[in-house]
Amino acid sequence: METIYDSHGEALDILGQDFLAFDLAGRAYGVDYAAVEEIRRFEAGMITGIQGAPAFVRGAGYIAGRHVPVLDLASRLGQPPVDARSQARIIFLTLHGQLLGLLVDQVAGVTIQQADDISPPPAADPVMPAAVIQGVGTHHNQPLVLVSLEQLIPSDEAARLCESASQAKFA
Repeated sequence: METIYDSHGEALDILGQDFLAFDLAGRAYGVDYAAVEEIRRFEAGMITGIQGAPAFVRGAGYIAGRHVPVLDLASRLGQPPVDARSQARIIFLTLHGQLLGLLVDQVAGVTIQQADDISPPPAADPVMPAAVIQGVGTHHNQPLVLVSLEQLIPSDEAARLCESASQAKFA
């Protein structure tokens, strides 16, 4: 988000914040686009299993010369795993200084959200824990639940997952 100042030196937030909108378990979510490094179509052969990894880790992918853990975000949240269909995508992003991949049902695009247009977080969401929800915006006239990945995936967990991915063997 870029800050622009008026003639009195007051900050004007006219540009808003960019969020990447994606679908997961039948709902629309958004994460801070500034963290996104790359988005790739999910293909089963692009990742390899990680021995001893939690069930929500689909495996490790190889991006930018590094082995990167790919988390099935639906499984991580106690939902049925993401189906490896044509719309499934891996969002590679930097979180707590670590590169991670998040497998989602579909990526819907980038949306700009103005602070004044974001509603307070709901008391409950059928998929996301309330503690990670920043608020609710809109995308294509539909609710977009804005999520803090930093709250969803703590730094120690991200570091552990990245360490285990670095040990993955690729054919």
